[in-house]
Amino acid sequence: MSALVSNPQQVVLIAPPNSRRVAAFQSSLQQINWPLAKVISYQQIIENPQSLIHTVHQGNIIRLETSGESSDIERLLLQLGKQHITNGVIENIADLQLEQGEIIPSNQWYAGLQQFFGIVQEQLVQSPSHYCTVDFSEGLQLFDKRKTSELWQLLNLPTPYQVTEEVRSFEQLISVLNQQKLNRVFIKLAHGSGASGTIALAINKNQIQAITTIEMVESQKGIRLYNNRKLIRYNTWQQIAQLIDELLKYHKLQIERWLPKASYQGKVFDIRVVVINGKAMHTLIRLGKQAITNLHLGNGRGDLEQIKNYLGNSWQLVPELAEKAMQCFPNSLYAGVDILVSQNTKKPYLLEANTFGDFHPNTYYQGLDTYQAELLALLTRNKIGRSND
Repeated sequence: MSALVSNPQQVVLIAPPNSRRVAAFQSSLQQINWPLAKVISYQQIIENPQSLIHTVHQGNIIRLETSGESSDIERLLLQLGKQHITNGVIENIADLQLEQGEIIPSNQWYAGLQQFFGIVQEQLVQSPSHYCTVDFSEGLQLFDKRKTSELWQLLNLPTPYQVTEEVRSFEQLISVLNQQKLNRVFIKLAHGSGASGTIALAINKNQIQAITTIEMVESQKGIRLYNNRKLIRYNTWQQIAQLIDELLKYHKLQIERWLPKASYQGKVFDIRVVVINGKAMHTLIRLGKQAITNLHLGNGRGDLEQIKNYLGNSWQLVPELAEKAMQCFPNSLYAGVDILVSQNTKKPYLLEANTFGDFHPNTYYQGLDTYQAELLALLTRNKIGRSND
């Protein structure tokens, strides 16, 4: 902490100005007596090609935050991406009910994110010398669950078995699952986050069930898909076929074997590990009654020490695996890595990683929250000021 307090730096924060994450980051800076970050919105950067050049000064730290809390910015990204995909384009972006939780067309959004990252890089190249907490190339890889899993598999890191064939319809999905003898799979948006569009699909002979965050709503313009904070069960072939086919219109999917998660005190759990500068630090246990354990769905945090004791010698494999996962992204200062522990063997498996997976209020490592630990790592890595004191 002393190295942080004695080396205050100016941070430029690219983010939705009124988001919870901006407020949390500013509070974190105040605790270490750093100046408040200069906040610049996505919109300013997109609309004014000189905005970053005029904002960044010599030696500033550049931090990029997720657009997810601002539907206006999400629409800007969709607009940027519209010209860069060939199928499943949403033309009338204003018609999307993002404020009501309608699932954003992730293919188009990802194409827009690629364009936005390019705009930011172009402006930063012309800016004074600075330090950036995000590697844009690796950030885009991390936003594609399929590419991330492929990188991990090349290093023989444990991941759930992945269906590599690109599925284009429910009928094809069932055919592929039958061929590969898979009757329980997790289906995720390749470019999604926060369990948006996630489906836990189970097939038993002639019966089928999908547990999902997706709510299907009939409208005058057809079916709309919304994120719901309560998990929904669909139990008919017709419903689930409709759900999958609607999802495939605007989303590429990651399909993987459904591995049963370990349980503790009657609840299943998975683990979020924030890896900073290659080291596993802040760790959260996410407990749930069903297979999808994201905290915003009403699930709770588990006690870290209890889970360590429960896993015994297997626990040490968890931070080791998280660190190995981020060795595939050596230029990324941080990311949140999600790990599943198998119910039967207590073996950990990598699920996914999140470029913006560090928003965990009241979670500390050696007395520092995630933001402070990241800033200290950046100071140390780049030998800024007197960070080695």
